[in-house]
Formats: sequence, C-alpha cells, structure tokens
Amino acid sequence: MNIAIADILGNVGFMFVKRKLFGEAILAFEEALGLYRDIQEHESRNLNETLQNLAYTLAHANSSSDDQSIEKMIDVYEEMLHG
Repeated sequence: MNIAIADILGNVGFMFVKRKLFGEAILAFEEALGLYRDIQEHESRNLNETLQNLAYTLAHANSSSDDQSIEKMIDVYEEMLHG
C-alpha cells in the first residue's frame, strides 16, 4: 500500500514541476522518498526516479541558491549516486 502512495506522490510532484510549483513538488517528492525508505525499497526504479526529480526540482527552484539550498542539492545528488 505504501509503495502505491509513494508512486502517486512522485507523480503528483512531477505534475507540480510541470506547473512550476516547485515548493509543492519538493514536498511531494520528499514525502515519497520517506515512504520508500520506510518500506526499504532502496532498489526501486521509482525511488531513483524520485531522487532524480527532487534533485532537478531543487536545482530549478533555487536558481538564486543560498548555501543551505546548495548543501541540500549536494546531499540529494550524492544519495542518487550512492543509492
């Protein structure tokens, strides 16, 4: 059940990105990632896609990034690489 909810949240996040509602997208992606982690779906293709979408969204939402935003983006990219 949680996997379905995580998948839905990932899709909702993607729709927010398309509408340039980056703050809402980030929240949806972070919720989805939390659910994937809770159910130990570390090998899930959807988990990796959600991480990529979150990193992309953070990069676009923070075009005038401050140090804290840059740190968060780096953390997301590192998690993507080391999955």
